Amino acid sequence: MHWIKPIYSKKVVRKAGKAVASGDFSEISEDEALKIINNWRASHEYLMEMLYIKGRLYGINRIIKVFRRLKRLESIVGKLSRFPNMMLDRMQDLGGCRVIVNKIDDINEATNVFKNFKTADYTLIKENNYIAEPKPDGYRSVHLIFEVTEADPVFQGLKVEVQIRTQLQHAWATAVEILSLRQHVNIKAGEGDAKTRRYMALISALFALEEGAPTGEHISEPAQKIFEEAMQLDKDIHILDTIRAIQMTPIFSGERQEKSAYYVIKVDAHASTSKIYSFNDNQLETAVDFCAEVEKSNQGSFAVLISAIDVNSLFEGYPNYLSNANKFVAKVDALIEKYAPLFQARNIPFINQ
Repeated sequence: MHWIKPIYSKKVVRKAGKAVASGDFSEISEDEALKIINNWRASHEYLMEMLYIKGRLYGINRIIKVFRRLKRLESIVGKLSRFPNMMLDRMQDLGGCRVIVNKIDDINEATNVFKNFKTADYTLIKENNYIAEPKPDGYRSVHLIFEVTEADPVFQGLKVEVQIRTQLQHAWATAVEILSLRQHVNIKAGEGDAKTRRYMALISALFALEEGAPTGEHISEPAQKIFEEAMQLDKDIHILDTIRAIQMTPIFSGERQEKSAYYVIKVDAHASTSKIYSFNDNQLETAVDFCAEVEKSNQGSFAVLISAIDVNSLFEGYPNYLSNANKFVAKVDALIEKYAPLFQARNIPFINQ
């Protein structure tokens, strides 16, 4: 495998990050800054591949599925802007592996799989358990941060984030990301409508109760009360119908390639379209450059580079880029069916009808 190596110093990478975050290109041109960022981001594929392979080897016929992606430029710039003290060369999630398990009991096993990998090439440097202690917005996942240590010296210090979540947590996170993309806000960063954010946090708490996980200190009411508040908010803002209506039909560029090493998804949120481009395992640089060109054009479109063994894995791991929240909608519909009789038994008009 031919890896893309970082060719700029961390000082130069940091400078490029500051320039794009501030919009000040007096010391470095925008084109040069984007070139530097693209090279630095793409070099994280090296560590992602190592983690991905080990996770997949364990996951065959077992409980986990592993996917990976490089962080979108828009997300990089947004994060640097929100956190002025953050340096691009120290960002921990430019490369991300997504691990999805079936149920909450599988979380610890999958987490231990990654934590107990025996290798001198990289090491675990940080763990955040947002399932035991959910974020206020309802986000739930275990995050493991790995750093390259004794591999090829040119890659030393690169960091990659592994996210471990259940299918239900994945469905919730997908719905949040779809809403963010469609509404052009970052809901996870506290942007957008307050009622939408509260609704999603309430639904996350209900999902947690369904899985026997903590709801978190921000939502401690009984399930029926949580459900009642969520439905009242939905009556006001019709958020479930909004999510239900957001759909994209993916279009393949050229003949559909069922098995490719890399996929670039080009999303036009305004036109509600997504186009998929396929690249084989010796076309990493081509895929990286193509993704960067789409990002650079910035004409109402964005792109994301994803590594997947086949199209089905692509759809399963990253349905947010295809506006597919079917699993989220189905689960909320199931909750409505579950709790509606309780309202009827108390002679309370069911507010979702």
